[in-house]
Amino acid sequence: MSIQVTGAPRPHWGRPDSVGPNHRRKVALIGSHSDSILFAPYRDPSWEIWVHSSAGHLVPKGRADRYYDCHPRHVFSVARKNGFVDYYQWLKDLRGTEIWMQEAYAEIPCAKRYPIEAITDLWPEVQLRSQAALMMAHALYEGVTEVGLWGIHFSHRSDIEEARENAAQWVGILMGAGVRVRIAKQSPLCRKNAGELYAYETHDTPEKYQERLEKFYASMSGAGGMAPTAITPCATPDALRHAAMLRAKNPNWLKAMKEIGPKEGMPPWLLEYENFKRWQSGLPPMDPHFNPVDEMRIAEEEATKEAGEEVDGVPA
Repeated sequence: MSIQVTGAPRPHWGRPDSVGPNHRRKVALIGSHSDSILFAPYRDPSWEIWVHSSAGHLVPKGRADRYYDCHPRHVFSVARKNGFVDYYQWLKDLRGTEIWMQEAYAEIPCAKRYPIEAITDLWPEVQLRSQAALMMAHALYEGVTEVGLWGIHFSHRSDIEEARENAAQWVGILMGAGVRVRIAKQSPLCRKNAGELYAYETHDTPEKYQERLEKFYASMSGAGGMAPTAITPCATPDALRHAAMLRAKNPNWLKAMKEIGPKEGMPPWLLEYENFKRWQSGLPPMDPHFNPVDEMRIAEEEATKEAGEEVDGVPA
């Protein structure tokens, strides 16, 4: 018969026999970040210790219940890796502690094959973008009831871009499946705005709101493929037309404008930016019934005709 795996979208045949509704199981997932790895519950025997192989030499000797290295052979079969003098040899010499890998490699006696097909079949819409994600998915697959993360921070720039968001997604999946999740206090994972309740606390003063607006528009520089442009607050259609002509000198702006269909209005983010600039200058917001796109197209044509000339002293 098929068995429903908690948190999975559909039943699956391959769930291990050792789990069930009355089986309490706590697992600590260990990464290598020094700020929190020492705070893991190594002295509490009720916790299983699952270790990212990069931290294999950082946990107390004999405490790891399993290791994970799901990289292909050309990645793990090297000498100096993860702080080991000879990482590949360490894998081959390992005894008594299973290590989950892409395959059960013959030269690594403790290697066990990670159930990648079962995991991706159960959660086809969720990506696996890090070793920590693979470990969390495996814990959920095995019916773990409590998961703790220590040494797992994703604080490096490349980790933030590729892995942290996905790891946070898996934390949410675990919680949604009824798994209790503990994250080391030192870790920024799931704590980008720690301590502040959105809207109620993040926007509770004009100063905070202003700061968030400044950060938002600063991060939008170059949005839509456009380089940053100086936008003049527009109090009249003539001023708006003038600002549009200045923008039309920018080839990136022209490219972006051509992508706006004939029945489309100004992109919402750009309209909001215009109103933000007007608000900074003490001007009223733009008339929502006025569509500036046609004006900008006219300005584009005129600016193209006047190529090489200046508009009110501003070089083309």
